[in-house]
Amino acid sequence: MPKMPAIKVGGRNTTAAQLNNFMAAFGIGKYTENRSDMMTFEGVHADGSPNTTTVYLGQGTGPDGKDYGNGYYRNVYRGVSENFVEDASFIKLRTISLTYNLNPKWLAKSFVKAASVGFTGINLWMHTNYLGFDPESSSAPANSNLSGLAGFTYPQLKSYMFNLNVTF
Repeated sequence: MPKMPAIKVGGRNTTAAQLNNFMAAFGIGKYTENRSDMMTFEGVHADGSPNTTTVYLGQGTGPDGKDYGNGYYRNVYRGVSENFVEDASFIKLRTISLTYNLNPKWLAKSFVKAASVGFTGINLWMHTNYLGFDPESSSAPANSNLSGLAGFTYPQLKSYMFNLNVTF
């Protein structure tokens, strides 16, 4: 049996600057835009008196000098998946293909017996109210039993193809 060539695998480290640029590309969720604010929530204390306690919505030490630990949004939204369940129904123009066969009379005096030109478009249009990139994308690997997890994935590629078929 012939010796197989060695396969070399390479890589590179991700720096904090690259990570910051990555996070900036995704932005801040609309529901957390007020994460640097102080807020008093409506309600009552255990003794029935109205709540007048103002709290910091961000992480760590707030403007009042108090340590809020993980912060409101991590404590409330991070472990509760119901807040992020949404309708992912969609209508998509996945593939369209148009082909035109050239008139044989045009080719009669040439060595070409038949010819056609065509266009194919893939993932050209989609309508959805889903807030992510693509309701068909998933963060879980193909062999996983995890479903419904989306994020940090790219939408499917939009492709255009032109073709020419010639018969001699």
